Amino acid sequence: MKLVRSVGRRLRRPFLTRGAILLYHRVADLELDPQLLSVTPAHFDEHLQVLRKLALPRTLAQIAHHTEAGAVAVTFDDGYEDNLLNAAPALARNGVPATFFITSGVLGKNREFFWDDLERLLLGPHPLPASFSLEIAGERIEMVLEGTPHDPRWTVLRPDLSARTLLYRRLHRALGPLPGSERRAVLERIAAWAGAGVEARQTHRMLTNNQLANLSGLPGVEIGAHSVTHPVLSSLPPEEQRGEIAQSKAVLEEIVARPVESFAYPFGSEDDYGPVAVAAVRDAGFRRAASTTHDTVWRGSDRFRLPRILVRDCDGEAFARLLHQYL
Repeated sequence: MKLVRSVGRRLRRPFLTRGAILLYHRVADLELDPQLLSVTPAHFDEHLQVLRKLALPRTLAQIAHHTEAGAVAVTFDDGYEDNLLNAAPALARNGVPATFFITSGVLGKNREFFWDDLERLLLGPHPLPASFSLEIAGERIEMVLEGTPHDPRWTVLRPDLSARTLLYRRLHRALGPLPGSERRAVLERIAAWAGAGVEARQTHRMLTNNQLANLSGLPGVEIGAHSVTHPVLSSLPPEEQRGEIAQSKAVLEEIVARPVESFAYPFGSEDDYGPVAVAAVRDAGFRRAASTTHDTVWRGSDRFRLPRILVRDCDGEAFARLLHQYL
């Protein structure tokens, strides 16, 4: 742990004036994780131990409204069930607060997010038809598969080595901007083509309303909103953007019986939300909003465009190097 001690001394230097907001999605052991969204439970526990040694664990509100040198907030996006089952106990053991941004429209639904559906339908070991052809939002997507095998080690950070991964990418790009109802309809057609169902796997379930209420009641936990259907907000008309934002707040506040003051933009780059969404977040009564812009938080950072640092699966030593890089 020599590296941890060395990095710790540097992070605590008094002249530092910036903090960080960490972005996680899942804490789980998964066979396939092409989007690299999951951190294993063992590694997540190591992250939290390192975080306590090297930085100042703080709530999102504390960092957004009064940034301290070396302060770090933990956030989770989407609302997977493992946030309660795996992440919350580790956070409690280590005394680290966290904000969970919840996509309200998936609560209690026996469906997966579209990127998980695509992984389940396209990237597993099962055989697929020899070709694919489907029109999505006016674009015809066609691919010859010819039983191409898929390397289960493939992720979005690696080159595409098979027709399956190319099709996965094309469908991911096409489905992202669609409204929720259209996206579901397209996924049902893809599932029918693949000869598969649409029900969620046990490993990819969303929180239920009761589970969310239980999560909200844990010490150090804040519940934030992440829209209703996880759309690319900037692709929607202004009125639909306002509805996605305000309705998610109203639904979550009814479930957790407390104000929901933080929002996270789905997908989160500036192109994915834009000024209309920012204004809608303010108008809905949120006090802060997080993006996925990969940067640290400084005093004076726009609290409605807070940057976050995406954390991939890695051990404690690698996580310590990540903190050192940004703080």
